[in-house]
Amino acid sequence: MFNNLKNSFLKIITFSYCLITINVINIANSSAGEVFRFDPMHSSVSWQINHFGFSYLSGKFTDVQGKVILDENNYVNSSVEVIIKVDSLNTGLKKFDEHLLSSDFFDINKFSTAKFVSRKIIVTKNNNAKILGSLTIRGVKRDETIDVKLNKIGENPLTKTRTVGFAGSLKIKRSNYGINYGLPNVADEVKIEFNSELISEGIEGNLNSNKPEIKSQWKIIADKSKIEFTAKQNDSEVKGQFKSFIGSINFDPNDLKHANCEIKVDMTSLDMSYSEALEALKTANWLAIKTFPFSIFRSEKFIASSGLKQYRVYGNLEMKGKTVPLNLDFTLKDLTKDHAHIVGKAIIKRSDFVIGDNDLKKSHGVANEVEINFEVHAQK
Repeated sequence: MFNNLKNSFLKIITFSYCLITINVINIANSSAGEVFRFDPMHSSVSWQINHFGFSYLSGKFTDVQGKVILDENNYVNSSVEVIIKVDSLNTGLKKFDEHLLSSDFFDINKFSTAKFVSRKIIVTKNNNAKILGSLTIRGVKRDETIDVKLNKIGENPLTKTRTVGFAGSLKIKRSNYGINYGLPNVADEVKIEFNSELISEGIEGNLNSNKPEIKSQWKIIADKSKIEFTAKQNDSEVKGQFKSFIGSINFDPNDLKHANCEIKVDMTSLDMSYSEALEALKTANWLAIKTFPFSIFRSEKFIASSGLKQYRVYGNLEMKGKTVPLNLDFTLKDLTKDHAHIVGKAIIKRSDFVIGDNDLKKSHGVANEVEINFEVHAQK
């Protein structure tokens, strides 16, 4: 019971902290500033909370997205907007995570994201500043202040991209956001710390006007490409694939700023070895294939990750009438003048698209997370 409480509180705090930290990271400007986005491989938000006075529990949020516009000539003109996906909460204990996401804490079914928007930047000294803004958790918006330090601005020696690094901290009271479970035994105050790297997308206002026509056009080789999925049902894996998909891919590793893709998947091409599961997935309660015969992924940006020839694509997946942010990670296996070969994966949550029931028992033990694996061969 105590462990459940502490993990729950940790996550709640972590979430709040993450939101605040993210905002602190965002000392950016909107008029003539440089636009930066979080590097998911090198950004973290952690939290700590006192548990009965015996120890401090800790955790983190792993899905932090947002935009920082940084004015190096006058930091007070900078601004930021950050969105955190609450279901990325991670304490290392699955049951505790599930409790923290329940209505006792974050109530994920009603409030899937948390948000911080900066209002004012106050520069203090030695690259330090205070970021004043509004933090929204569980639908409650309150003013918070984040203490932040600018670590460095410059070119990342590995990715060759202009990068900025921030560190910061703040303290919040979870009760201010309607998270009262376990009080007063588990502390109300949550300490949040963050370290983040952000990647430049260029000067705001010039991002679209300077965008040249994309000449690199890749055509998917259908018979060599595939999209597969794996879901957990109780203690077993359930696998399937979509045999038909088309799309456009514009990709040059030396010009990621102008890379884009749009992939259209024919949901009616769903195939599984287990015929009973195949027919069940086609029904209205699951994929509703008759009503929604296609799913579409549209990219927003490409970034280089830390590994060799590894990349992440930020975008949105439209499926079953819902549009949800989705990140794809892929490795460039081969690239020549006329041929490209990539392999990658993504994780989606079926609850985001109202696929099946949120109740695990009513969904026959099928887990919420589904892993998507893809392999694409393309030619010019």
